[in-house]
Parts: sequence; structure tokens; C-alpha cells
Amino acid sequence: MKITKIQVKNFGKFHNKTMELKSGINLVYGDNESGKTTLHTFLKGIFFGIRKLRGRGSGSKTDTYGHYEPWENASYYAGTVWFACGEKEFRLERDFNRLSPKAELVCETDGECLSIQEGDLSMLMGNISEVVYDNTISIGQLKSQTEGGLVTELRNYMANYQGSNDCDLNLIAARNYLVEKRKAQEAQLAQEEERKEQLKREIHSKIDYIIEETENLRQNIKEQESEYERVWRLEKRKRYVKKQNVQNRRWAVSRIAAIAVALLTCFGDFIVQSRIERTVMTVAAILIVAAILFWGRDKKRMDRPGGESYTDENDNSEKIRWNIDSLKKSLREKEILLENYQQEYRDYSEDSPLMAKLQTEQEAITLAMNTMKEISTNMQERAGQEIQLRTSRILQELTEGKYGKIQIDADFQMSLDTGEHYVNIEQLSRGTIEQIYFSLRMAVSEILCKEEPLPILLDDVFAMYDDRRLGQVLKWLANQKRQVVLFTCHHREEDLLDKMGIQVNKIHI
Repeated sequence: MKITKIQVKNFGKFHNKTMELKSGINLVYGDNESGKTTLHTFLKGIFFGIRKLRGRGSGSKTDTYGHYEPWENASYYAGTVWFACGEKEFRLERDFNRLSPKAELVCETDGECLSIQEGDLSMLMGNISEVVYDNTISIGQLKSQTEGGLVTELRNYMANYQGSNDCDLNLIAARNYLVEKRKAQEAQLAQEEERKEQLKREIHSKIDYIIEETENLRQNIKEQESEYERVWRLEKRKRYVKKQNVQNRRWAVSRIAAIAVALLTCFGDFIVQSRIERTVMTVAAILIVAAILFWGRDKKRMDRPGGESYTDENDNSEKIRWNIDSLKKSLREKEILLENYQQEYRDYSEDSPLMAKLQTEQEAITLAMNTMKEISTNMQERAGQEIQLRTSRILQELTEGKYGKIQIDADFQMSLDTGEHYVNIEQLSRGTIEQIYFSLRMAVSEILCKEEPLPILLDDVFAMYDDRRLGQVLKWLANQKRQVVLFTCHHREEDLLDKMGIQVNKIHI
């Protein structure tokens, strides 16, 4: 990408300010308070927008929106940048007004209107984030040291590192997908587990109810059997008493009949004169006695305890027996139903096919994530080596070979190999520290902005450099074949560039 023209329509102190930029180094000179930082901020705002803070502190100096509101006609807060990307020319306009912010991206080569919301601008800028922009190609005053957000970006890059033999591999996206997939499965598994537990609770409640019913039935049967035994004994006693009464009556009648026969035999001559009549009377008496005796024998058979032929309208034992049989039938039905529920409960206590499938998939996801973690670790090592190697080479060029090896640990803490031992960079001179951080920024910008080399924007960042260091860094920038916009309030950059014969586009504001 190359910025070709800037038009600050109304931003901070500038109103309708236009300047044209060229390839190579653009030297933007201005005295203190002339607006160099305003222009630097304007460029960032054009590409990423400016959001107004809300709530407490929204009007403070930390609020970029409020700090750079136009001095005149604050409602008109806008600007335009023209830039080239690839073989095409683009125009980016932005209205920063918080009430109705607008942005328009147009390809002037073919007249196509592009969509910033759908990521067209981000694509043209190589998909870099605002954090990467602030920590690599854009360096503000007194901000040579990188900020914490860069560590996160580097970790993301290192986790997704793509070497020359790698295909399009995005481990972060893949891991995020697996994490979401696992969360969804865990939720489904929990839902299935809850469903099973609910069914188990319902079945367990039914089991408890049936167990209670069967116990009640057994107790009822036991009570009914006891009652049957009591009633049967009582009825047996009644039958015995009744039989005794019948027998007593029978024997009384028999005795009377026998006495009558005897009397008739002995005194029949006095009662009946005819021998034939006497004989008939005797036979009749004998038959009466025999009939009474025979009736008594048959009644004795019918009145035997437990005899089936005995009936009595007051007999309740058979009714109790029928009730006992009915209760036992109900008990058998309940026991069968209880066995079915107990088996169903055991079935639900085991893993269902769905749960087994979800658990298998979770194991597969865990295995995949562990494998990706191993791959990511290897890729981070390779990416870390690339960043470390490129930073070291840039530092070697900037220091004319004096320092050439930087060590960066897992927490992105840097130490410098002095040739004798490694020392923490905080122990070095301020000028060397500035060179190291500048080397790191440029190395990271090369690595993270591979898709589209972006202009390097430097706002008075070389204040701690002596002339030798400044000359080396300007020479290095000139050799990068990238557009550089250097904002400064000093003339020494211009003098050194002229002395080295480096062509520069000079702009005075």
C-alpha cells in the first residue's frame, strides 16, 4: 500500500489541509505544536475510525475523539485519503461525527464502491488489527516500546504460524471451532443426562409407590387370612353346635319312636284288635325309626367341617376367601409391574446410545485439541525463531554489526547477547533500547503484514538517537523499498538524508 494524498477537511486545528505523498521517504517537517501528531492521528482515524468514549472520562484528554474535535464547526469532522494498492487506486472518506459517522471506500480505477463493514478495507490492509498497526508500522511520540496488546497478537500469530511448507492452516479458528463444538456437546450431554435423571426419578417414584402398594397388599392378605381363619373356626363351631342340636332332636325323636314301637308291640293287643292292623302299625313304627336314623346319617355327612355341601346365609368365610384370591391376583400383577419398572430403571442407569456417541465424540475432540496443542507448540517455536531471527538481523544492520542476537522468551521478554553473556535490555543504554524495540517493531511488521506491506508512520521517534544511530536507521528505512512518513521537528533527519544522497519528499506544515 502507498498513500498518495491526504486531505484533512476538518480535524483538530486543520481545515482543508492537503498534502501529497510519494514512494520512499516522506519527511513532514513542522515546529512543535504545528500539528504533526494531529496528522499522525488523522491517518489512523481514517483507516480504523475514531470512537467517542462514553461515561466518565469521555471528555478527558485520553478521549481521542474529544481531543481532536475540530476547533471550528465541530459538527463537520471529516477527511479523505487516497492510496494505491496493487494495481488500483482507492479513495477513502470518513466522517467522524459521533451522531452520524460515515465511511466510504471507492476504487477509482474501476468506479466500484466497496464495503468497509464487510471487510474490504481490512483486506486491502492485509487484515491487520488496530493493535498491530499501533505496535508495528505506526509509532507515536515517546512510544518506541511496544504495548501489551502486541503480545496477544504475536501469540495468535505464533499459534497460526505458516511456514513455507504449510497450507492454509488456522489453528486458532480450528481450536475455537472445537471449543464451541465441545461446549455444544457438553450442553447436549448435560441435557441428555438431565433427561435420564428425570426419567429415573419418575420411575423411582413409581417403584416406591408400587412397593408401598405391594406391602399394603401383603399386609391386607395377611389380615384377611387371619380373619378367614377366625371366621372359619367360628363357623365351624356354629356348625358343630347346630349339628349337636340336630342330633339331640333326632335321637329324642328316635327314642320316642322306639318307645312308641315298644309300647305298640307290647300293648298293641289292647289298642288294635286285628292282627293285621297291629302288624301294619308295627311296621310303620319301625320305618319311622329307620327313616329318622337314615336322615341323621346323611345330615352328619353334609355337616362335616369343610364339606362343600354345607350352606348358610350367614357364612362369610367364602367371601373372605374370594377376597383373598382377588388380593393375591392383584399382588402378582403389581410384582410383575415392579419387575418391569426395576428393569427399566437399570436400563436408564446405563449409558444411552446417544450419550455413548456424545462421549465418544468428546474424546475425539479432546484428542484433536491435544494434537493441535502439540502442533501449535511446534509452530510457536518456529514462529518465535523467525521473529527472533528477523529482529536480530535488523538490529545487526542498525548497530553496524555490534549487536546481532536477540533472545525472546515465552513471555516476550528480551535479552541481548553482548558476545560474552546475555543481559536484560533494561540494563542497556536508552539509545540501544530504542534500537532494539524499533528492530522488533519492524520485524513483526514484516511478519504480520506479509500480505500487504504498509507505509511506516513515525512521529518524532528518534529523539534519543545520536547522529550515528539516526543515520543507520534512515539508511535502513531507505533500503526497505517501503513508503515511510517521518514527522519531525528537527532538521537533522533532512540533513543526514541529503548527506547520504537519499531522495526524499519534503513537506512543511
